[in-house]
Amino acid sequence: DGGGAGRKGGGGGTGGTEADYLHSLNSNSHHSNSLNNNHIYHLFNEAASDKAAFSVDPKKKFKSLPGEFGGRKGGSGKKQDEPTPLTITMTQPFQLRTEIRGKTYEKMLSERIRQEEEEAMRQRKREAQLLPATTEVPIVPPKPLPRPLTVPKPFVLKSELRHEDYADELQKLIDQEERLRRVQAEFKARPVPEPMSPFQPVEVEVPLTVPEEPRFLTETRAILRERFEAAVEERKQEIESERLRREEQRRREDEEMAKELRKLANFKANPMPDFSAPPPVIVLEKPRLTKPVSPKLGKLKRQTRPSSAM
Repeated sequence: DGGGAGRKGGGGGTGGTEADYLHSLNSNSHHSNSLNNNHIYHLFNEAASDKAAFSVDPKKKFKSLPGEFGGRKGGSGKKQDEPTPLTITMTQPFQLRTEIRGKTYEKMLSERIRQEEEEAMRQRKREAQLLPATTEVPIVPPKPLPRPLTVPKPFVLKSELRHEDYADELQKLIDQEERLRRVQAEFKARPVPEPMSPFQPVEVEVPLTVPEEPRFLTETRAILRERFEAAVEERKQEIESERLRREEQRRREDEEMAKELRKLANFKANPMPDFSAPPPVIVLEKPRLTKPVSPKLGKLKRQTRPSSAM
């Protein structure tokens, strides 16, 4: 019993290690994005080989559980829940549309290459022409039968048909106009009017129209034009008189300036001053006394400042 218990304890310990190892594999499978598929397959193969090499004793059946697991010693206790076996997550390759399109394109490309190779093989295969029936004396081919001469036929053009239709319509129009002209040229006398009273005009009460001399706009425009030309002529005369006045003024100014320059050109010395008289006495005025003015000091502010600070 001790050996069996020891083996069972050893088996239980090894089983726990295997469960922990499988649990670590299962937890690592959640991070499979960071591991390579080859590494995962290698770990799975190692785990499978270790499990195949290890043999566990068959599980013994007890009528009752020990006291430490529940119930009285030797009494009926609850069955211990068996641990559910853990499964290893197997990675599946991704099915991408790009790979499907790539496989389809590769298939089409291989089919096209195969067809091109077959076409090239067919073109490389040469077929020799057959030998003639006689190689020593050539056979004269028979003469062809004489063919009848070609008889030319006139062309049937759509333009000629359209021209014929247009000529027929034009002739109909000319005939219709000629017939109408003949009908209009025939003389038909009017019937004699019946005797009636002589013609008498109807008296009208509307007064006679008094003729008035027309008023043309040209006459009005001619009058306005004369006024405009007179104003223009007057303006020209004013401008001319103003120009003559300015020229006369400029001429007088030039003459006066020339006279001044001629005067300045003649040098005349000033007379010698007379120093015999005594010098003039200059009386200096005494300065006025300064009147003091008291400054405007802010006494009220100076008095209220300490109280406000307190």
